Amino acid sequence: MEEGKMDENEWGYHGEGNKSLVVAHAQRCVVLRFLKFPPNRKKTSEEIFQHLQNIVDFGKNVMKEFLGENYVHYGEVVQLPLEFVKQLCLKIQSERPESRCDKDLDTLSGYAMCLPNLTRLQTYRFAEHRPILCVEIKPKCGFIPFSSDVTHEMKHKVCRYCMHQHLKVATGKWKQISKYCPLDLYSGNKQRMHFALKSLLQEAQNNLKIFKNGELIYGCKDARSPVADWSELAHHLKPFFFPSNGLASGPHCTRAVIRELVHVITRVLLSGSDKGRAGTLSPGLGPQGPRVCEASPFSRSLRCQGADVGPAGHRRPLPSVQPG
Repeated sequence: MEEGKMDENEWGYHGEGNKSLVVAHAQRCVVLRFLKFPPNRKKTSEEIFQHLQNIVDFGKNVMKEFLGENYVHYGEVVQLPLEFVKQLCLKIQSERPESRCDKDLDTLSGYAMCLPNLTRLQTYRFAEHRPILCVEIKPKCGFIPFSSDVTHEMKHKVCRYCMHQHLKVATGKWKQISKYCPLDLYSGNKQRMHFALKSLLQEAQNNLKIFKNGELIYGCKDARSPVADWSELAHHLKPFFFPSNGLASGPHCTRAVIRELVHVITRVLLSGSDKGRAGTLSPGLGPQGPRVCEASPFSRSLRCQGADVGPAGHRRPLPSVQPG
């Protein structure tokens, strides 16, 4: 990226998490990922560069080996004009969720990661004629530790995500506890996966976003965001699943579209691959460590009924997840 070609008006706010903020280019399919820090915590340019380079190296040397080259975009570290970064920071500030503004975008080092924007596929021939749908899932930590070094008994029964849900609701970051549990999504069992995905759709928080042609059509920034509307999402997605069958609008249509979306995502996650190891979820987590989280509403419901919560099969009805 050459200095003379950097214009903050060509970039827009895309999203952020606890440690980084992402902006997307308006025309090209690229994003920039910046680190964030509390106002009183300063790091040198060298430390920023090394931090970002470590992320790139981890993707290149570790994640690529696990998932396959076709499923990992590790990007590259780029150095940007400081004035561009400062103006960009000012431009996007009003779009940031209030709950995320306790940390500032790094405007002092000029370093960022450059990555492809996977919410858009302009390089594909059909992109000009058909809308592009992108489902982004941030699944979180999908296991319960079994090491004897973890001394707190509860941490051997409840996953980190479910514990953090109680903390985040107590501190006001989110309005209600999500029914989603990562262990259900990773289980390889279709019923548990369906329940996990429906729970994510009901209470997306920052863990699920859906884009159409690069524009966010479903997601939640923070507790102040409006309640997710399944009927509006179904309106966007109906042409993908029911392009010409005349399915009417209303609750029946909404349920049908959401059901199809959940089934498609599940099939993708369970599908095999010839060129990489992504998409092959094993029905079970191996000989060590619990396969279920005691805080999962799905698992609690089955335990109350005396049913097996292993991966072999769940024939009991799913706990209810109603449209928000």
